[in-house]
Formats: sequence, C-alpha cells, structure tokens
Amino acid sequence: MDTAALKYAVLGHPVAHSLSPEIHNSFFKLTGYNGVYYAFDVEPEKLGEIVQMLKKDFCGFNLTIPFKEKIIPYLDYIDDAAKKSGSVNTVAVRSGKLYGYSTDGAGLAGALKKEGIMLKDKSVLLIGSGGVARAALFEALRNSCSVCIAARNTGASSLLAADVKTFFGKAVDVCSLDEITGHYDIMINCTPVGMHPNTEGIPVTAETLEKCNVVFDTVYSPRNTKLLQLAKKLGKKTIGGINMLVLQGIASQEIWRGEAFSNEDKDKIIKMLSPENIILTGFMGSGKTTVGKMLAEKLGMDFVDADKEIEKKENKTISDIFADCGQEYFRRVETEVLKEICGKKGQVISTGGGAVLKSANVAVMKNSGKVIFLDVPAQEIKCRLENDDTRPVLQANSFDAVYAERIEIYKQTADKIFCGTDSKELAEEIYDFLNNIKRGE
Repeated sequence: MDTAALKYAVLGHPVAHSLSPEIHNSFFKLTGYNGVYYAFDVEPEKLGEIVQMLKKDFCGFNLTIPFKEKIIPYLDYIDDAAKKSGSVNTVAVRSGKLYGYSTDGAGLAGALKKEGIMLKDKSVLLIGSGGVARAALFEALRNSCSVCIAARNTGASSLLAADVKTFFGKAVDVCSLDEITGHYDIMINCTPVGMHPNTEGIPVTAETLEKCNVVFDTVYSPRNTKLLQLAKKLGKKTIGGINMLVLQGIASQEIWRGEAFSNEDKDKIIKMLSPENIILTGFMGSGKTTVGKMLAEKLGMDFVDADKEIEKKENKTISDIFADCGQEYFRRVETEVLKEICGKKGQVISTGGGAVLKSANVAVMKNSGKVIFLDVPAQEIKCRLENDDTRPVLQANSFDAVYAERIEIYKQTADKIFCGTDSKELAEEIYDFLNNIKRGE
C-alpha cells in the first residue's frame, strides 16, 4: 500500500454491498490521483469514535444509511443544500474541521438527465422519509416540482414536510403508502426496500406504479430491482440507482479535490462499472432460455433471447428465415443481431445453437462478457427435441452429425462449462460462480 496516498472512506451499517470503494478508487486511477478509499461498517453508537479518527487521518468521507442525518451534530460547517435537506452524504476534512455537503440531489438530477428527463416542474411521488428522501425532496423543490411524500412512517414524513415549509415556504402532500392517489410524472423510491441481500421486496403496489410515468429506484444493488422489473412489465420507463451513485460520488471528489471533472470522465466510470454480459451457449434444447431467464432474475439483469431478436428484426420465425432465405443468410443476420445486443452491458443473453460456428460471433460474445456453455448430455437433448419440428438444421441433418460437429466448438469457445440436466440447478450454480468471482474467491 502506498503510505503517501490520501485517504477517504464511506461509513454505513451495513456497508458490505457498497460500490463506493470501486467507484472512487477507479476514479482516482482514471484521473491519476494518489488516493485510496475504504468502506467502514460502523455500529451507530460508534459514530463519534470513528469520526475522531477520520478527522486526524483522512481527507474526506461519505455517509450512507443510517448516518446521513446522524453526522450533522459532528460538523463544523454545513452547506445550504445539506442544511435545507437535513441530509449530509459528503464530508471534507480541512485542518481538522468537518465540512458537510449533500451531493445526492445533484446525482439524482444528473441520472434523470442522462435518461433524457428533466426534473423541472414535474409532479413527483417520493417514497420514504429518510436521508435520501430529504436530499431528493430538496432537489425536486429546487426544480419547482409538486411533491407527495408517501412513507410507512407518516410521523417522519410529516416532520420532513414541516422542514420544507420552513425552508421553502411551500407545502407538500403527505400520505401513507396505502393512501396514494393521483398520477405522477416521476416516482422516486428513496427506501432501501429491495436492496441486497433482501432483494425480494417492493415498496409499493402495482396499482401505485400504474399511476406513474417514470419509476426511479435509488437502490443500485441489484441493478435491476424487483420494483424496476415490475414497473417495466407495466410499460413504465425505469431508471436504476447506479448512475445517481456514480454522479454523486464524482461530485464528492470535486468537493474534496477542488476541481471539476468532464462528462467524458464521468461516462468512463459509469461504463467501467456496468456489469459485463453473461452469454449462454449450447446445443438447441439445452435450456439456454429457461436457465437464462432464471439467472437474469437472480442477478437483477435484463434477459435477451438472440433468436427472438432475430425473429423481430426479420418479422419471421427462424424456420421461415431458413426456408425463405437459407442458412447463410440467417447466419449473417445472426451476426448483425449479436453485435447489436452485445453492444450493451448488464444482460444475460441466450444464443442460438449455431452461434458459435462463426468466429466473428465468438469474438463479439467474448468481448462483451463471459461465455458459458450449458453442457447437457446428448441423450437428454435428444429426448427434449423428439417431437420438436421447429429446428430447421435437424430437418436437414441427423442429430448425431450436428451434435458431433458442434460439441468441441462449444467447449473450446466457452469461458466456463456447466454440466447438468436441471435448469434451476444450473442457474443456481452459475449464480454462485459469478458471485464468487465478484468476491475474488
């Protein structure tokens, strides 16, 4: 470790899920800054103790749940945005004194802007009444939005509304989660419901989501929460919390380092942090679609079926494409579609059985993420395909010949091979494997 590196940290409880060290250390490296960033899991009653240590040895730190409000009594200075929102997520240490700021609002507005949505004059449904909700409320009111705060704890949300009245001279509506009425341009979830490791939770009902045009979830782990998945099924535009996290983090560094960073540098970090694709290969009938959907749900990622995308592009079934245009034409379209799909990140992709036959396809897949081969025994696949007459390759060739031609290619082109016949078990094994990689095991 470089003993001359300037030290920074995030305080939270829990904090193991935090991406802040990855974001900040990556940004230090990208900008050539000699800094190092830590994550400290702090018991709430120990906050004062660790703050004293940070005042002596650190240049700055961030706060996450549950410290965005608890840190305020320890500060020597608090800026206007943090004071009005009653929430601090960034502290700069200067000559032994603590200066508190809020960059959550800037991160929220920036994340919306990246999706082409301006916060100005919108109607906003805010879910929650904690530190994140306070920062989001301040930013919304600063942009002349009309706001309704819906929370489980109506006492806390009423106090928040009273603070707003004091600072802005403006009233906001308050209700419980089961009393939400009206329609809204944007819903912002500011609660930790749905956050890792308790990823099954959803803070509002489908009925509430139907009343909102855009659903923004400040939770970033997992990237695609159950809330976002449900909203997407209902046809709503969805936005996850990762860009907000990155942008508020970079705003923290601008405070600590006293310099502004370019949009280009910000975009580089966002791209670096996007999870790579998981591409499933295997013989037809090996369960790539079934396993892929299960895996995508567990990982909180989008699922894409390459063959379905080809059918959409051509407005024909795979069988009809083969019949009308031939296999060579199909393979050309397949390559085009794979390039398009793999140009995005954060997806589980199911490929067609013959996708690995072209080296160009393999190169595209490997550059996009991890290629995983589902090695299902030949006899099992034969049984699955016994009454399936939708496979044009098998109508022109014997199963054994096609399988023999492809099996070694699948193995040679895969980054990892998983064997088995149970789709649920395969999805579980792949999920565990990917999590172990993330933990460095």
